[in-house]
Amino acid sequence: MSDKYNVKEISGNLTKEPEVTYKSSQETDFIKFGREGLPRFILDEMLSFLNISLQEFSSVLPVTVRTLQRYGSEDLLPSNVSDHLVQLFDLFQYGKYVFGANVNFVTWYKTPNTALGNVTPFSLSDTGYGIKMVRNELGRLAYGVYS
Repeated sequence: MSDKYNVKEISGNLTKEPEVTYKSSQETDFIKFGREGLPRFILDEMLSFLNISLQEFSSVLPVTVRTLQRYGSEDLLPSNVSDHLVQLFDLFQYGKYVFGANVNFVTWYKTPNTALGNVTPFSLSDTGYGIKMVRNELGRLAYGVYS
């Protein structure tokens, strides 16, 4: 799986500082990863990016901490978990683009937001619709439309 879809190259984009433009260029790969599974090390990279524990991050995933702990680094996660991680990865990429730096996005993502009902964007990331709400708010910020 890793070699077939070059998942390491895509995951490496998570820690890189954002590029001048944002494009979801890996969409077809994202669909494949969502269907066939992502290796567990992608989850570990997301934890590192957000600087949070597995316990905290599992609150927005459709799986228990104990189940995640059973997977080795190269083991493929189930499709429902992988699909959710792909959506979060894409959100993080867009957030990095909007804020211009990883640390700025991560700070915003973990801070209560008035436009989102005084909850953190992170806390809304447990559902696809919540991720869409956060992405829409990022879009408003990108275009200078404050709510």
